[in-house]
Amino acid sequence: MKLLVIVIVNCLQICIFLPLQKIYQQDYIDIVRELLAEGFTAVKFFEKIDFTYAMKADAEEALRQSLACLSTENDNADNLAQSLLAVLDVHLNARRTQDFWTSLRIQEEKDRTRINEELLVEKKKQKSIHIRSNVIDEHLRASDELTIEFIRKTSKYDEANVTGYGMPEQHMPSDDEENESSQYSISRKSKRARTS
Repeated sequence: MKLLVIVIVNCLQICIFLPLQKIYQQDYIDIVRELLAEGFTAVKFFEKIDFTYAMKADAEEALRQSLACLSTENDNADNLAQSLLAVLDVHLNARRTQDFWTSLRIQEEKDRTRINEELLVEKKKQKSIHIRSNVIDEHLRASDELTIEFIRKTSKYDEANVTGYGMPEQHMPSDDEENESSQYSISRKSKRARTS
């Protein structure tokens, strides 16, 4: 009788103090009720609720509380729930249950490893792209410096006439210079025509 009172109190605490978990708890109770009808094992419950390995203690507690709530109801499942609750630790420590949690942990570690490997490959690609970008930037900077140096040595342009791209600024002739240049080219053409 004392066990039954504690179970009722625990069930009420779940329903009163944890309203968000009440929804989940009702789902768990429904799952346990269904499993009791078809052949209960702890592994079947854990597979249905889809907890991660890190939530093992929460999953075990959800099973314990679901059985406790079912044991207080007046239906066919209450006797079976009470008897399972009495030997629940045996079910939780059974080899099959421990194998389930071990395989779940291993699968989660494999998934984490695969994700980490994919991230590592992506980081290597990003590093390679960053290095290539730096090499290209350095090449362009060195090329600009060499072009500027070459222009300084081989042309009459001073440093003020050199643009940031390594090319000399183009001289734009004024209208007077343009007229003078065109008259000069016309007079040269006419001289050539006369001499031929």
